Amino acid sequence: MTSLRKLTSHLALSAACLLGIAAPNHAQTTPIGAGAGAFVAANQATHVFVFSIVERADGTVRGRVLVLEPATHGFVSVELSSYMYVGTTLAAAGTITAALNAPPQYPVGGTAFFAVNDNTGAPDGFAGLGAVPPQFGSLTVQQIINLIGPPPPQAFAPLLAGNVWIF
Repeated sequence: MTSLRKLTSHLALSAACLLGIAAPNHAQTTPIGAGAGAFVAANQATHVFVFSIVERADGTVRGRVLVLEPATHGFVSVELSSYMYVGTTLAAAGTITAALNAPPQYPVGGTAFFAVNDNTGAPDGFAGLGAVPPQFGSLTVQQIINLIGPPPPQAFAPLLAGNVWIF
């Protein structure tokens, strides 16, 4: 567990760096959320993630989420371009920019989405990375939520280590 905590600490630092990259001029951006952690996915494998997302003064959204599966040495990287709040949940979506040893539903250029909970007094939660079937094209998270609804509470895996901040 110590190496898992060390990894999530490194991921938290990566999130801070990603936030800095996504927001070159902090005075002109609004932070939306950031975090890093480890969780057990539906396939029973431990995954780690890091994300950050900001909204610029002109209304554009910029961010990134990276989900790693250490067992397969695989990852999916998504450039985030939309977000929305659903109660205490932050949902975001964007374009898959890189994937290695990932399932085929995560092609580069496709759309992926995820959701996180910042739970006060309980472990934060991550609702895994979902993918939009290619025939739907590029969708915003608002369009995805309109099609499939918000993630149900049971979709959130509690973080084994790490933290999520929703601003």
